[in-house]
Amino acid sequence: MIATAAPPLPPGKYQVHYSLQGRSRVAYNGSQLIDGWTAQATNNTIATITVSDAAAANEFRIEAEFVADPSFFPGDSSQVQIPSYFEVEPLGDDANAMLTAGQGVSQMEGKVEEVSDQLSHDTPTAGSLRDLGFFEIRAGRFADAEQHLGKSIQLDGSEHFAWYWRGCVSAYLGHTDAYRSNCSGMFKAFAGTSDQAIVDRMLKTCLLLPSPQEPQRLMELANGYLLKSRQTSDDVPFAKLCHALACYRCGDNAASLTSARACEGDAFDEPVRTAAAETLVAMAAEHLSRHDQAVAALRKARSLVDRLPRAGKADLGNNPEDWLICHVLLQEAEHEVRP
Repeated sequence: MIATAAPPLPPGKYQVHYSLQGRSRVAYNGSQLIDGWTAQATNNTIATITVSDAAAANEFRIEAEFVADPSFFPGDSSQVQIPSYFEVEPLGDDANAMLTAGQGVSQMEGKVEEVSDQLSHDTPTAGSLRDLGFFEIRAGRFADAEQHLGKSIQLDGSEHFAWYWRGCVSAYLGHTDAYRSNCSGMFKAFAGTSDQAIVDRMLKTCLLLPSPQEPQRLMELANGYLLKSRQTSDDVPFAKLCHALACYRCGDNAASLTSARACEGDAFDEPVRTAAAETLVAMAAEHLSRHDQAVAALRKARSLVDRLPRAGKADLGNNPEDWLICHVLLQEAEHEVRP
């Protein structure tokens, strides 16, 4: 499948952002930009191209080709999808044009309006308000999302995604009281679950800001999640991240550093997970008086976060809460680690 953007662009440097389900390769005027495959479900990837002169600008053509790799999708190429966004963003003052192809933020805004229109004619349900909040996060409309996700929970608090997304967006917005209340309700509703996917999301929500409620209980859940993930080989990298976060919140900086660094060596690396892990490496290392290591990790985290989609300019993708988590942890790390 091909997604193509081909308008005239002024000379300058551009970043190519895209998010997809499957594996991808990107070409500019027929030359491959990325060696090999980027192997990720819901992956955010960046390449940089340079339009050197007006003639090159007039011939500008960039395309992302999405092909099923047998080792990733054996025998089923139908799982490869057009990216959820495909954006060329200018770098530098000389490049003042931006284009969006595929499902960019404008289309996500359209989805928000579509669901909002449906709600104006039908009785709102917990599910419809949850979906609206999700689309609003993807479009960068965070305050609206927080409101609608809160209403979803009021109607039915048994569905964990509304708690998860609302907790992350409240933390990002700095609405600490709303965040604490959300964490308390989520923990009460789901602390006894045996579903490790729910445990993952509850841990990331309830540990996102300092001074969590029930820190030792959350630590126990993180230990159990990591053990079960290793036994099943399922979501081990994110289990390590949750473990690192729980250790850090409980003051075990050495264990946090070990688990956070273990995230770096996993196959199928995700920029959002690596960025979050690097913020924990930075903070744990700083508390262990390893300042140079802390500064280096913080620098890497900033670099990774800077490459993520821009809220309000591009669709934040199928897992927008990961975008929120990265930014919340980066802000904390920048406060903890001074140059």
